[in-house]
Amino acid sequence: MTPAEAPGGPAEPEPDELARLTMTERDGVVRGSLSGEVDISNVSIIEARLHSLPNAAFGLVLDLTNTTFIDSSAVSLLYGLRTRLRRRGQLLRLVVPLGSAPRRVLELTGYEHAGPLDLELASAEGAIRAATATATSAAAAAAEAGGAGAAGGAPGGAGGGDVAGGSPG
Repeated sequence: MTPAEAPGGPAEPEPDELARLTMTERDGVVRGSLSGEVDISNVSIIEARLHSLPNAAFGLVLDLTNTTFIDSSAVSLLYGLRTRLRRRGQLLRLVVPLGSAPRRVLELTGYEHAGPLDLELASAEGAIRAATATATSAAAAAAEAGGAGAAGGAPGGAGGGDVAGGSPG
């Protein structure tokens, strides 16, 4: 993981780059903060960084608060990332402010039906931790009862609508 965000807030892209992704980890939840513009010219670089999420992580909170533009390649990246994380038993939460350009694009493409769009980092991180606690409790109960694999062995394997790619609500 890269160092924590600068004290003044998320790192802004350098003049010669369209977007910047910073990633930090705390208590099994990885937070990615994406600023600038994400389009076909830089989506593969961002995708490679996002796909490097450690297997031990419970999930990823991707903060798009400082993202000013996304195109269809970025939307495709987000759908693909959600599917990939779900297969690994990990969660994806997106933080996207109301009225922002990325939120409008995600709403137009129906992304909120694939997964939740959070308004705040704390609620997104809390949702991952809550789903992980639920999965851990279910696994412990199954083990006590002698049941095999009720919640699976992957972190965050339960959580209903909060599971990456699951249906909302």
